[in-house]
Amino acid sequence: MGEEDLEGEGSELAAQLPMMQNMLREFSTYSGFMNARILNRDGDAYIATDGHLPPMQEEQLEQATAAIQTKEPRFSPLRKTPQDLRWMSMSPSIPLTAARDDAPVGALMMTRQVSGKSRSCFQLHTLCQGRTHTAYAKVW
Repeated sequence: MGEEDLEGEGSELAAQLPMMQNMLREFSTYSGFMNARILNRDGDAYIATDGHLPPMQEEQLEQATAAIQTKEPRFSPLRKTPQDLRWMSMSPSIPLTAARDDAPVGALMMTRQVSGKSRSCFQLHTLCQGRTHTAYAKVW
């Protein structure tokens, strides 16, 4: 494949990015996520639902890398922001045409706000300050 072929493929992909971003935005909204990013194997976001997402933290990059290497989804601990509690999921992106042993091409990182009922369970009472709380969720 020559350099000219690669430029042609790159321009075709670039032309599809707005549509891909809209599809990602619709999917994340429909699924109840606040925002999402599609990351390459190096952890660089090339599509995001919001143009102004903060840079990835080291822990997020580690989670995304682990999801890619293990081919298993990863979930972040709850993170408190001034507005709410949030968690992130990192899912490996594997092409439909990939063979069983092929490595993922990247990861899908999505952020979700913790619901009101769950949030009230996690709010720290003054007697519990400084303690770590662990929660488990059944996914079905």
